[in-house]
Amino acid sequence: MSNPNLNTPFRIRAQGGNGYYLTISGGVPLSNNRSLYLSSEMQSSMQLWKVIASNGAYKIISCADESYALNYYWINGYGYPGPCDVYPHSSNEDAMVVFSLNGQAEVYKIKQQNTALFLTPSSYEQGASVSWSCSDGGDVLQYWSFEPSSAPIERKVIDLPNNRFYNWNQFYTGITEVINSTEGCAWTCGLDVANLFGPSSFSPSSMTSSWNNNLGYLWTLPTGCLASFGSYVMYSTQSEYYSRIRYEINNNCPLVVGLSNCSGTRFHFVVAYGYTGNGNASSLIKVFDPAQSPSNTYLQAGRDTTLDNAIGWNSMNYICKVRPVVT
Repeated sequence: MSNPNLNTPFRIRAQGGNGYYLTISGGVPLSNNRSLYLSSEMQSSMQLWKVIASNGAYKIISCADESYALNYYWINGYGYPGPCDVYPHSSNEDAMVVFSLNGQAEVYKIKQQNTALFLTPSSYEQGASVSWSCSDGGDVLQYWSFEPSSAPIERKVIDLPNNRFYNWNQFYTGITEVINSTEGCAWTCGLDVANLFGPSSFSPSSMTSSWNNNLGYLWTLPTGCLASFGSYVMYSTQSEYYSRIRYEINNNCPLVVGLSNCSGTRFHFVVAYGYTGNGNASSLIKVFDPAQSPSNTYLQAGRDTTLDNAIGWNSMNYICKVRPVVT
C-alpha cells in the first residue's frame, strides 16, 4: 500500500537502533510548537497518532488533541534541517506530508510536502530530537513503521457524581447574594466544575474569595478541590473548538466554553460535559448553561441543554475561547 491506514491510531516507530517511538514533549493539553523526540513505548496519548487525508496529501495528527499535527517549525524562514513540532493543522500547509515505501512491507519515509525534506531523528538513541532533514539518502534513520494501537475508549459524557449538585443557576438568589451580581456566569461555571471534581460538595459560599467586584471571576476553585483552571485557549476556527471539546470529554474532563456576540462586546460562559454523534457541531455539544432565566431567582438549577441552544438563548454567535481544567 502507498500510505498507512487512515484514521487508525498508531505508534510511529523508528526503524534504526532499538526502535524507539515518535513522542511529543510535555503533556496534555497540547500547546503550539512542542518538539518531538524518540522514546521507549509508553501508555500515553503523546505517542499515539492518526493519518488523515488532506488535499491530495496527508497529515499526521496527534491522538492527544486531533486539532494538532506534525508541522515544520519556521526559524527565520525555512532552515535545513528544520525542527519538527506539533501545531494546529487547520488550513496549515506545513502539516502536509506524503509517504513512500522503502522496499519493506509497511516501512515508510515521511516527506514534508512544502520542503521535500524527510522526517529524521538526530540519532537512534532514546531522547533523540526529530527534524525535517536531508534529501532522500537511503539512511535507515529515515525509515518509520506504523504500529496499530488499540483506540482509546470513546467516552461521550464525563462521569457525573451522584452526590453533588453541579448545574447551578447564576440568577439563583443563593448565588447573587454571595457575589452581589447577576453577571456571574463564569463564576457559576467554576462552582459547577468544583462540584464535578469534589472531593466534597461545594456551596456558593465556598467560592467567595474567587470573586472581585471590579475584576469578576478570578478563575480559582475552592480550597481542597481536586482540580484547577488552566489558561484560556483560543483557536481560529469553530471546528478546532469542537475537536478540543471532544478531546477533553473523551478524557473524562469538562471544559468551560466562552461565547461571544459578533461585535465582541458581550460574553457568556457554559460548561461542556458531553456530546452526541460525532460532536462536530454546536447542536451536538451538551452543556450546563448557568443562565436559566433572570426571573427564576428561586431556582437552583441552570439549564442542561446544547451549546447551540445556549448560543441562541443568550444572544451569542460563536465560541471565542475555552478554559481547560487541570487535574
